Amino acid sequence: MGRKRCTSFPRAAVEGHVRARHGLCPPEVLAHLVELLAAREWGEPVTIGQAFGLVAQAHVRHAFTDYDRLLRIPGMTRDEALLIVRPEVAAIIAGWATPRGGRGAVADPPCEASV
Repeated sequence: MGRKRCTSFPRAAVEGHVRARHGLCPPEVLAHLVELLAAREWGEPVTIGQAFGLVAQAHVRHAFTDYDRLLRIPGMTRDEALLIVRPEVAAIIAGWATPRGGRGAVADPPCEASV
């Protein structure tokens, strides 16, 4: 059976996913990402993991890297800036992963609205 795809997620389900799979995420960042993800309506149905990945990457890129500064460099394209910060973004998010043997697997959360 595949993962559930939803157009929105309840706040409790988002928080449960993030705590279970990204347990080392700093509490203030976790709270911010949970709010962003739970408030968003997805045009296309996505899994909670896909939604978290998109929201977390965008937040990390702007909050923890030189991405915005790079965009202000004359001649620097968005694609070039993304390419430069991509490894740093991936490393930060990977650093939040719950260690193996942590809280274990969690079931897919319920959808608030399914498509």
